[in-house]
Amino acid sequence: MKIIDAVWEKRNLGVSAREVSLEQTDTAADLAGLADLDCSYAVVKVPAGKIDLMFKLEDLGFRFIETMFDLRHDLRDIGGGLSGVVRRLTDSVRQAEMDSADLAELFRQFHRNIFYTDRIYIDPAFTAEQAARRYTGWINDEMERGAVACKCLFKERTVGFFVMRIDEKKVGHLILAGLYRGYENSGLGLGVGLAEVRAARARGCSYCLGRCSSNNLAAMNMNLGLGFRVVAAKYIYVKHKVL
Repeated sequence: MKIIDAVWEKRNLGVSAREVSLEQTDTAADLAGLADLDCSYAVVKVPAGKIDLMFKLEDLGFRFIETMFDLRHDLRDIGGGLSGVVRRLTDSVRQAEMDSADLAELFRQFHRNIFYTDRIYIDPAFTAEQAARRYTGWINDEMERGAVACKCLFKERTVGFFVMRIDEKKVGHLILAGLYRGYENSGLGLGVGLAEVRAARARGCSYCLGRCSSNNLAAMNMNLGLGFRVVAAKYIYVKHKVL
C-alpha cells in the first residue's frame, strides 16, 4: 500500500486529500487504518479483481466511483480498421502546437464543462468550478514537466485538443484529449484520437500509454476502435470527511 499526500488537490479543489494505491499483496486487514485518514477527501485505487479489498472499503465507508482502464497503443496499425468514409473525415483533422492564446481557450473550455463524466464533476460533494480548476492545474503542472499541448483543427477551426508527454525511454504518455463545445457527436473525436497517436509516432515514440474511465464509454469505444488495448484496470473509491 502506498499513501500520498495529494497537495496538488488542496490547490485545485480547496480540500486536503490523500491518494492510496493498493497492491495485489494487500489484505483486507491491512486497510483498517484507512478509516482514520487525516484528510477531507480520500481516493483509493484497487487492482482489478481484488474483491476482498472492495468489500472492506465499503465497510469503511468508501464509495465506488469509477473503473480506470490503462491503455496501450503499439503505433503499428494506426486507424487501419476505419471505414473509408470515417477515414476521410479523420484524415481531415490536423494538429498544431498551442500558443498562449490557444492554451487560454483550452482553459475556457474546461469551464464550459467539456469533461462532464470526470469523477470530480459527477461527485455531488464538488462543483463544476472545482472540476474545471483541477483540469487547469493539472495541465499546467504537466506542461512544466515537459508535456506538449496541441490543438486539433478541422477546416481551420479548432475542434479539440490533446496533451502529451514523452519520457526518456521514448514512451508517449497521452495525458488528456477531448472535443470542444459544439463538436460533440460530430464524429471528430476519432480524428482527435488519430492525430494524437500519429503525433506520438512522428515524435519517435515506441508505443504510447493512456487512460480511460468506465464513466466515458464513448471515449473507451473510440480508443478501442483506434487500436488501443486494455492492459490493466483499477477500481476507484472515494470518501469525504468533514474535519
